[in-house]
Amino acid sequence: MINVLYIDDEADSEKMLSKFDVLRFFDINVISEKDLTHLLGKLDIILNGIDLIVVDMIMPTKDEYNLDDTNGGKHTGIAVIKDIRKVNKKIPIIIVSILHRNSFDEKLLQALNISDFKEKSITAEELSYSIKNNIIN
Repeated sequence: MINVLYIDDEADSEKMLSKFDVLRFFDINVISEKDLTHLLGKLDIILNGIDLIVVDMIMPTKDEYNLDDTNGGKHTGIAVIKDIRKVNKKIPIIIVSILHRNSFDEKLLQALNISDFKEKSITAEELSYSIKNNIIN
């Protein structure tokens, strides 16, 4: 079983929960996190046993990040990834976003060692292929 941390402010929506159920069919166990305060406060503990991370881009900044640093919340996921990279430089990270890849600086994505970039509305099956293709052995 592959353990995936899925960071998305809508992780508890019916649509997302349904997607997570389908991913289990592909031997992917999803641990979802929508609370950035909780996530960032325990990042080293939460990442223990995680094989790959999926991060949404557009999330509320809450108190963790300011609107200028996150392009009004559109790039909150980038700020989260930067914090993840302070703890773990090698864990595979897949970005899933409604925004197109060309909305982001390609050099930044490379510097953050992004494994893959998928646009919503990616199906659970497509995501499972990406997850399995990006696991570090």
